[in-house]
Amino acid sequence: MNKKIIFAMAMLVAMIASSCQKDLLQNPNNSTIHTVVYNPVNEPSKVKAINASVIDNFESFDKNQTWFDFTTVSPQAQGKSSNRDAWHLGFYSQPGNITVNGISSNLLVYLNYSVKTQGMLIEGATSLGSAMEKQSKLEEAFTLMNAGTFGMGDLSTFDFHREGQFVIGSPIVRPSSVYLIRTATAVQVHPDDPTTTNLFLVAVEATNDAYTLSYQGLTRKNASEWQLAKKANKLNIPKSKDYQSRFVNFSSENIRDDIQPKINKWNLGLSAVFLKRYLNPNFGGGAYAFAVKGVVLNNNPKVQIYRVQSTESNAGAPGPFDPNYTWQNDPALDDKNDITVDFDNYVAANIDDSKFSSNSQEEIGQYFRSLDLGKYRVFVDRFYVIKLQNGDVYKLRFLPLGEGNSSAVNDGIQIKYEKIATTL
Repeated sequence: MNKKIIFAMAMLVAMIASSCQKDLLQNPNNSTIHTVVYNPVNEPSKVKAINASVIDNFESFDKNQTWFDFTTVSPQAQGKSSNRDAWHLGFYSQPGNITVNGISSNLLVYLNYSVKTQGMLIEGATSLGSAMEKQSKLEEAFTLMNAGTFGMGDLSTFDFHREGQFVIGSPIVRPSSVYLIRTATAVQVHPDDPTTTNLFLVAVEATNDAYTLSYQGLTRKNASEWQLAKKANKLNIPKSKDYQSRFVNFSSENIRDDIQPKINKWNLGLSAVFLKRYLNPNFGGGAYAFAVKGVVLNNNPKVQIYRVQSTESNAGAPGPFDPNYTWQNDPALDDKNDITVDFDNYVAANIDDSKFSSNSQEEIGQYFRSLDLGKYRVFVDRFYVIKLQNGDVYKLRFLPLGEGNSSAVNDGIQIKYEKIATTL
């Protein structure tokens, strides 16, 4: 056969193959449009409980946070648990920027959201010592925090970026600033000083690759008499790409790297966030701090997620006077909207790459189940598609937890998941 004819035939085959590949990218099986090619995987689905039986040192959500790899097949899930009150400040350790308070930065300091930690800027103070000259400002901050719900967002969210959590935020935005931090419980002011307090003056400076934390215990005797602890504490906190964040407990002089596992060892976490729950105005009104439990996404190593939902329900934080919840009539709880069949039939061709988001740790949050005066029920109208950092894609849904205050919502979760694709 003539070489020119052979070459022309080869080009024609290549063009046809290219056209087929283009069609695959544009509309595989007439289902969705991809910008990434997904290789279908046919694996059986798995059901797994995430609780004390598979997570070392985990007791309950009331006490612990836990971080795990939901894809592990061994009896013991790969992960780590820590007491919710084991840390006071977190220091973001990854190179990627996070936008908080309108500022995009990879230098970020945040309060422990899982317990009732609160904080406030002391206007005009530029050092721990100079803050003592601002006693009216200290008293103002103390009065606000002493009410119990200052800096806590409404219950209608499960947002770790809650009001007040990033009171320090990026240290480079307000250098030489001082904050009054109120911890959830009293702790030692210094390892060498048995004095305890739940009030600390805090200042943070930062460079591109490290933070410098200065803090000192503070005792309030009355509105006009405040006393600093004898010793101030200073701690250098270098960034480490191995961890999402590094943590500090004010009673220690050491960095806590035992709060979370290394960043490549977990993709989901179980935690809580203290929010503001309002009381019935017919009975006096007011609000109180309420710990809402939920699921956290590790989005820093490019873990991405989107939700598939069969209804328009925006329920997620049901409780007294939550405008987003219609109580037992919410479509998210109606069995006729059960998405089991859609979940079972969801395959690689259905993946919508344009929907993946890595911007929200709280895409699952508390939005997988209802909270109705202590009765916990899984929403039946939704499941999640999760892409891991290695390109594997899973579908995941939550299975019923039962009802009542003693239900498994306080002791763990139960999930059903299946690997449906890998990226080529």
